[in-house]
Amino acid sequence: MKLRTLFQIVCISSCVAIFSACNDDDGYPPITLSYAENGQSPIHENVLTVNTFDEDGVPFRIFGGDNGRYVIHNSNPQIVNCDYNGDILNIVPLTTGSSTIKITDYSGNSYTLQVTVAYPTQTYTISEIQAEVTGDNLTISQIKTINADILSRIPVQEGGSYVFTFRNKEQTYGTIEIYPSEYSKPLGGNFKYTQAEEYEYPLIEINLSDGTSYHYALRPYTSSSQPEAGERMALQEDVTDTYKGRHPALEQAFSYQISSNASVR
Repeated sequence: MKLRTLFQIVCISSCVAIFSACNDDDGYPPITLSYAENGQSPIHENVLTVNTFDEDGVPFRIFGGDNGRYVIHNSNPQIVNCDYNGDILNIVPLTTGSSTIKITDYSGNSYTLQVTVAYPTQTYTISEIQAEVTGDNLTISQIKTINADILSRIPVQEGGSYVFTFRNKEQTYGTIEIYPSEYSKPLGGNFKYTQAEEYEYPLIEINLSDGTSYHYALRPYTSSSQPEAGERMALQEDVTDTYKGRHPALEQAFSYQISSNASVR
């Protein structure tokens, strides 16, 4: 009798252990999000940054979990809209800010995505600065003097950067932060992009809060001395008028702030 009772206790304990294990591991794969368009997924370590002006949203498919039975919770529906039709989860930005999206199923599986809606930015990190001076009747000494002065006046040196934050969908104006060097504090202001009919490249007008202004042309830059570098972008400034009065023989003078790793976010 005692042996049978002990056997029953062992069986009951084993069943409880097996039942608990089944509850802890239901056998479903983890919930994941897969980008529904071509290209690399914009999610990095469960964080998604969305362009404020992306009216079409960012589409994903949900995989894993309990046979597709999902519940989606959006912590801040004023920031993003989560439109799920059973196949595609479309995350549509409404205004700048952050929200947490949690996807759960009926078996307790879950996936959490942090979403940040931000204005699009364009960053140009300056890797090289150059000056160009032409004038057939200029002496070598004059050319060297003008070159040196142009380089000293360029507001951003190697390692510094321009960060443009666009405030409209057409990306024609916004705010700017200028970092004169890699570790310097930024100078703030506004900028405006224009496209002159007589000029091939876009023009950028920058007005800083301290009253300083700059006028650049954004154009490709290819150096004959470094052809292996390929085509890079440069902020070109026409400074001819600055030196023409002191050097009548001057024909043209330009400064170039060259960027080899422009990035968009």
